[in-house]
Formats: sequence, C-alpha cells, structure tokens
Amino acid sequence: MTSKMVEPDRTDLFETCFRPKEAPRLSITVRASARGLRSINLARASAADARCRPASESPVVRKAVRELEGYFLGRIRRFTVPIDWSGLGSDLDVRVWRALSRVPHGACVTYGDLAREVGRPLAARAVGGAVGRNPLPIVIPCHRVVGSGGRLTGFSCGLDFKVLLLELEGFALSASPREADRLVLA
Repeated sequence: MTSKMVEPDRTDLFETCFRPKEAPRLSITVRASARGLRSINLARASAADARCRPASESPVVRKAVRELEGYFLGRIRRFTVPIDWSGLGSDLDVRVWRALSRVPHGACVTYGDLAREVGRPLAARAVGGAVGRNPLPIVIPCHRVVGSGGRLTGFSCGLDFKVLLLELEGFALSASPREADRLVLA
C-alpha cells in the first residue's frame, strides 16, 4: 500500500492505490481527507499500475484499505470507515448514496426501490443518475443495484467487475439462456 497527497489546493487529501489479492485484475485508488473517504476509483490493473505512487499514509486511508481487503476476503459485510460527505453531490445524490449504504450485503435493490426509499417514487431515472455518480463504489454498494426484473445494469468499471462483486456476496448469473442477464441467489 502506498499513500500520496493529492489536489495541491486541498492539502488535507491523501490517496493510495492497491490491488486486492482476490481480484488481481482490479486496481483500487482510495482518496480521503482527515474527516473521511472522498472517493474510490476502480480500474483495470494494467491501466492503473502507473498511477500508484508511494507517499505518506492517513488513518482514514489505512482503515479504508483494511476494510476493502476484508471485503474481498469475505470478512467484511458492512463498512465503518468514515465518509467526508462535504460537497460530494447534490441533496438527491447524497440521499440516494445514504439509502444505498443501508442495502445489506447479499441483497439487491432496483432503481425503483431506491426511488421509493428516498421519497421520489417517480424519479427512478434521476436516482439512476445518482447511482452512476457514486464516488465510493463498494463502500456505497452501487453494484447491488439492478434493473427491474433483476437485469444487470451498468457499473463504472464494467459489468464483469459488477458480477465479480455480486458473486463475492453469494449471487450467480442465471444459467438460462433466455435469462442470462438476470441474477439469482446461489
């Protein structure tokens, strides 16, 4: 694990980049302030390796990495690392992300479910936009959102990584060719 100060105008931000042993094709960059997580970027390891540079560490970054590594080992089901919500998104974005944070490990919700949860039952598309802007994938589990009827929908790092995360949580893709894009609990 390496950490580095980022954003010259924000001297309180740190980042680290690592590759989970259980998902070696994935490179994870964690950014945090002293108050909490600010962003998590997922990338294919080959494209991200050059961006990992050594520097100093922060307690928030260390806790985030520990918890993410624990998640990939199947030991962490709920994240406790603090989040620095200041300026991360609109009011609706933050309401959606907080609702997503309550979706338990091993469960999935639809965009419509989330829209109802945040009090905007007719705003599934707006909620989908907020899900897509999630700055903290995995910690705020946007991979647990599926389309109506259980269809797989987009993910920032590609559907193959969404499938990987869902499989870590006990899901498997249906074997039926007619329903190849639907999830079923294994």
